[in-house]
Amino acid sequence: MQGQQSGIRVSALSLIRVLTLAGVGLLLYGDSVTLPFFFDDVVHFRWVEGNSLWGLWTGAASVGYYRPVLATLWKLSLGLTGTFHPVLLHAVNVALHILNAALVMALTHQVVRGPHRRSVGLVAGLLFLCYPFSYQAVPWVSALCHPLVTSLLVGAVLTGIIAQSTSRWSERVLSLGMALVALFTHETGLIIGGWLLGYEVLCRYRGPHRHTLWWPLAYLALGAAYIPLYFSLPRAGSPLPPLTVERLTQNAAYLLQGLAFPIAPLARWTMDTWEWSDLSAAYLAAGLAVGLLVFLNWRQRTLRALGFALTCFALSVIPAWLTLPFNYIISGPRVLYLGSVGASMAWACGFQALATLGRGRWRAFSLALSWFLVGLTMAFGCVFVRTRQSIHHLGGDLIWQVSRAAAAAPAGKQLLVINYPAWLAPDTLVYPIGHEGVEFMPAYVGVKDLAWANSGTMRKIKTARFANALVALPGLWYGVRGPDVGWEDLAERLRTADQVYTVHLTPGALTLAKAGTLAGPLPTEMTSLAVFDDRVALVSAEVLPSDGHILMLRLIWQAQGPLTDADYRIFAHVHDASNVLVAQSDGYAMDGLYPFWLWRSGEQIEEIRHFALADSHPSDYYRITVGIYDGGSGRRLPAVTPGGSRFGDDAVPILEIRRPQQ
Repeated sequence: MQGQQSGIRVSALSLIRVLTLAGVGLLLYGDSVTLPFFFDDVVHFRWVEGNSLWGLWTGAASVGYYRPVLATLWKLSLGLTGTFHPVLLHAVNVALHILNAALVMALTHQVVRGPHRRSVGLVAGLLFLCYPFSYQAVPWVSALCHPLVTSLLVGAVLTGIIAQSTSRWSERVLSLGMALVALFTHETGLIIGGWLLGYEVLCRYRGPHRHTLWWPLAYLALGAAYIPLYFSLPRAGSPLPPLTVERLTQNAAYLLQGLAFPIAPLARWTMDTWEWSDLSAAYLAAGLAVGLLVFLNWRQRTLRALGFALTCFALSVIPAWLTLPFNYIISGPRVLYLGSVGASMAWACGFQALATLGRGRWRAFSLALSWFLVGLTMAFGCVFVRTRQSIHHLGGDLIWQVSRAAAAAPAGKQLLVINYPAWLAPDTLVYPIGHEGVEFMPAYVGVKDLAWANSGTMRKIKTARFANALVALPGLWYGVRGPDVGWEDLAERLRTADQVYTVHLTPGALTLAKAGTLAGPLPTEMTSLAVFDDRVALVSAEVLPSDGHILMLRLIWQAQGPLTDADYRIFAHVHDASNVLVAQSDGYAMDGLYPFWLWRSGEQIEEIRHFALADSHPSDYYRITVGIYDGGSGRRLPAVTPGGSRFGDDAVPILEIRRPQQ
């Protein structure tokens, strides 16, 4: 009865550990399910949609990587749901990340010896969840290969260990099966034989099977047979870069940050204080990390478990170290996802060794210090990940907006989007080397591709980078891809677009805003609301439906020709019932894109102006006035009615509206 109660207690504790991992994983990445598709998702989905299952397994002509297991999963998803469903596919990545944390906990429990190995396993699982360099691999659907191959490899190792201890062939077959599937999931599946060999040499140090090394050879043979198959299949992409000392040195510095992740941020101090290079700072962090871990585990005689963890990390990053160019490595922390298994285990072993240093009061102090450092490492990782999750959502919301705009546009119409950010990043770097932001639109993907992936609608969408309309974003860097245009080039693009949008950049939101459109001359019989100095006519004005407390005003103008005698601008003012100015939109037409000196004779200019009305404002009545003024002197152009009567203050009262009561 006592043994049965003990077993129930152990099972309950195991369930609590798993639920703890699930809770932390969901807190960190659970909101990924609301993200759209972006980055390489478009490329993979086009490949999957345009090929049969047989085609997906016999080549990778347009995607560059032969990973047919991923393509098959996406193909099945497409067949089951009829579309690529972002919630479902993002949920798969999040679930795999949580599963991997549980597998890392179980693997650590197998490797570490001693009475506290369950606690060490839990710490390893938590560190894995909070690993900073995983912030790409989990929210990116196209990065599914990294969490999936990790599940397969760690699962194959665990099953292989069980098979070796039980001598049951069912576990051996299952382990080899997962290893085989891993090879067709990601190229790093080749390393499993090395992981198992490392386990056999370093961890199975008791019992009669200490020197039984034959069984890892079967996994090594699988990898050896896979290599010629991989290179014999047609694939897109560039050849492998040359093995230069410079590239290998740079790659190693970046990847070693992944091992030194708890202390690598401290190395940036050397860059600012001693003016060290980024490579020197990274190598310093790696050297200190390895030295500290080896010293602590040597003192506590736990070097075997640490050795296995370091072996796992090294074997995981060697393929990327050898085959990828440096500019890919520094922008792709997802390549460290599999390496985080070894890194998390290594630091869990280090914290455990620290907790058991000394005796008496010193032991209590060491234990408290160890748990404090675990909490500090986790807190840092959580903040790092959540900061990037907020960036994912900032850019993701913009992708949803442009997808809805594309879906609403009539077929055959051309959209022009000005200043669409391709990437976003915090303006302060944490680690010595690398790009720590989020890229949404690589050079080979356009806005129209993002809209297609998320709406299923293909529309003609062109983009342009207009530097005059760019603003600084506090706390963020961002990049807008070209083509770069000046005023004249921009005007030509405006004239050929059926609808023009601009991206409003603010720290809290990226908003796709309608700017308007240009058209030919209006019918001669159309009347005007006002005429300004006999040179510009305001033809019509109306309030458009909008969400929340954003007021959208559409104005249609017609000019007799360009106004070149001054820098004229439009003002649109919103007053409340007490005649207090509560909102305004001043500047060139079409959201600042089309100044008067570019207007052509008889041209129709439709523009949309946006006003933010404060929620706390007590007024439910608003009056809107419009006019034209000289941006240099402030002088307003005379405004008259079609009958010739002049408006007071040369401000045309165009609309009176009432805001609905909440």
